[in-house]
Amino acid sequence: MSEEISDPIVSTAPADKAKRIDMTVLLFGLITYGIGQSLLYVVLGPIIREIGISEMQYGFLISASNVAIVLTAPWWGRKSESIGRKSVLIIGLLGYSAGYAMLAYGVQLGIEGTIVNTFGLPSSLQSSSGVMASTAALFASPLFLVLLGARLAYGALASAIQPAATAYIADTTDKAGRTKGMALVGMTAGLGTIIGPVFGVAFARIGQLAPMYIAAALAVVAAICIATIIKEPKKHVSDDAGKPKVIIKVSWFDPRVFPYLLGWVVGFMIFTAIQPLVPLLAEDQLGLTNKQDITDVVGLSLLSMGLVNIIVLVSLMQKIKLAPPVILRIAFILFGLVLLLLTQATSTWMFYLAFGGMGFAFSMVVPTLNSGASLAVNDNEQGAVGGLLTAAPTLGMIFGPFGGTALYQFGPNVPIVTSAIISILLGFYFFLVKPVSTQSS
Repeated sequence: MSEEISDPIVSTAPADKAKRIDMTVLLFGLITYGIGQSLLYVVLGPIIREIGISEMQYGFLISASNVAIVLTAPWWGRKSESIGRKSVLIIGLLGYSAGYAMLAYGVQLGIEGTIVNTFGLPSSLQSSSGVMASTAALFASPLFLVLLGARLAYGALASAIQPAATAYIADTTDKAGRTKGMALVGMTAGLGTIIGPVFGVAFARIGQLAPMYIAAALAVVAAICIATIIKEPKKHVSDDAGKPKVIIKVSWFDPRVFPYLLGWVVGFMIFTAIQPLVPLLAEDQLGLTNKQDITDVVGLSLLSMGLVNIIVLVSLMQKIKLAPPVILRIAFILFGLVLLLLTQATSTWMFYLAFGGMGFAFSMVVPTLNSGASLAVNDNEQGAVGGLLTAAPTLGMIFGPFGGTALYQFGPNVPIVTSAIISILLGFYFFLVKPVSTQSS
């Protein structure tokens, strides 16, 4: 059976205009989600310190939402098979909006002093030391618990967005155009990285928390657009059509998708291990001492990475015809070599060049891991795989920042060289992965 669904980029069919509108609305929702993720660090970081939340508590808040995403994203992916991609997207965006607004309001209560970050430990624990006292102090803060609840709600509901979007792309593209469609989804993360900080700086003039409230409202707008404009896509018809419908579960260790999930976990672990080190490297490696200079270098480095990422996604990744494992061999080895270049950066232009190279390499990684996994499974498994593809990078994000900062204690280059070696080994691992045919059936 030949597939009627065509390339999301190039088509002459009468329905092409409607498909383009649907795709634009979908990408608007994903960009909104990306803005919120990058905005969190720009706006919330300084405010957290202002209201007395410790670094340990702040790290726990970030990790808690990532754990919630890991645990719930696969379920949402499978749920999209039964209630539809569109419904799950709407739930995810509204949940993201509610969780984000709850977090902003919780921080607002902390700023106003309505809820304070007091521990109120029992006298028996106040006089104790070690793990018990530290653990009790971490969880005994009323403000911390409020923020933790908001972050868990955010993670449990916003985790529906990415698997439903990935499955939507799988439903609306043929096998030959799958990588191009996934590249558009990957592009939204790069756009969010660029727009988020600008969004935060612009709306912070209204108020400290205004960017977060506006981002939450924007997610509601995106949900309304999806509800009123996007049509529920027709799923690809598999050879099992006509048989009793069964919601398929795909295991993390399914040999068809395991290489791509491993690539997501390890790749994002490396990526997020490097991100928190940028200001430290600007100071220790470039010798910068002025805080504003360090901030400028960090911002321009991430901007360089984001811009290159988007340029490659909308150009090269729309034309490349190589099989996913072949692209991943190149991308991960290149990423490792760029990280080694970063260790030699002694000037700002070399710093920007290295981060631009990271953006180039990672722009090939993200859509290719998604398309590779999607192509490796049956049509009725797309939702389940979409959930795993959302959970896998988040799993890497749980461990990456902690690992990177821990290794940094042994020297600025230790986490970078370690990450480079792991990335290059991962690239060689994909020489063992057999490509799947992309010919339409």
